[in-house]
Amino acid sequence: MSKYVLVYTMNKVGSSSVKKAAESGGSIVGRAHPLNFHTIDLNDYGPVITIVRDPIARNLSAFMEFRDNYFDPFPSEYSPDMLQVFIDQFPHEEPEWWFSQHVYPNFSLDVLGVPFPKTKGWKIYDGFFLVIKTEALNRAFPEAFRSLTDLGDDVPIVIEHRAIGFEKHGPETGAVYKEFLENAKFDQAFLDRMYETAFVKHFYLASEIKKFRNRWTDK
Repeated sequence: MSKYVLVYTMNKVGSSSVKKAAESGGSIVGRAHPLNFHTIDLNDYGPVITIVRDPIARNLSAFMEFRDNYFDPFPSEYSPDMLQVFIDQFPHEEPEWWFSQHVYPNFSLDVLGVPFPKTKGWKIYDGFFLVIKTEALNRAFPEAFRSLTDLGDDVPIVIEHRAIGFEKHGPETGAVYKEFLENAKFDQAFLDRMYETAFVKHFYLASEIKKFRNRWTDK
């Protein structure tokens, strides 16, 4: 390939795994996010990849990644107050804003204005811009990436996942994070706020949304 592949996506959606998988096929891959996008020369890049994920799963992961913004210091033990801080203070609409604030202005692509193949789990827009669901990476990324880059079937593309979130934060913080996730259950009003959106309904089947809801339902 004459140009690099650019992974430009919101954080905590699996971009590290996607970058490594693309590199496993021999591609040179750059990664960007909104804070450093101004340093990127798009003339250096050809294909672009962005990723969408269950918004609650993504937001919980981002909340923990940027925990110092919410706790000083971070608790050494889990408390239900942590979940309330997440509910009250985290900018939950970040995933919904991604395409209108960061994709359309930079690439002139109206992703939400074009039907998305929800069962397939990925789509290439204008021949260069791949949108794929985190939940589809294991089964679909090799096919999607070959379609994006014209790589042959003889080129191996290997998906390797990094450590589960709570494992990578170290023993003490990881233990708190693990308990935090185990207790991350929400009422119906919050679930409606997160899943009754144009963003979620555009990318996910009703059965997938039901599965997300069941995972986070306060029973």
